[in-house]
Amino acid sequence: AAAAAEAAAAAAEAAAAAAEAAAKEEAQAKGPSKKKRKKEPPQPKQQPKQNYVVGKTDHLEPTWIDAVTLREAVATGERSPVIVVSGEECRLFPTAASVLRMGEVRNWLGGTSAAKVDVA
Repeated sequence: AAAAAEAAAAAAEAAAAAAEAAAKEEAQAKGPSKKKRKKEPPQPKQQPKQNYVVGKTDHLEPTWIDAVTLREAVATGERSPVIVVSGEECRLFPTAASVLRMGEVRNWLGGTSAAKVDVA
């Protein structure tokens, strides 16, 4: 009886090995297996930046800027010149700086306007 049990166990192992070998051959015949895409966890909503929120009011602080400061900023020729306002370094927006470079505005600030060259 023990010999029959050992023979049955050996036969079961052989059958399992044969099934495993057949499965490997079948998988190789199909080609490489495709990876399943993992479901990405939902991304949390990005919080808006602190300096701009739709509908937010009273978050800007108005201040006076001396004409001398604006003249010096224009004289640097930088695209976005640095100015000091209330002891804090700030930059002018390039659009604002280009407006300050216009001839009429430079005259209004008391600076010299850009010299125009006549081409004849």
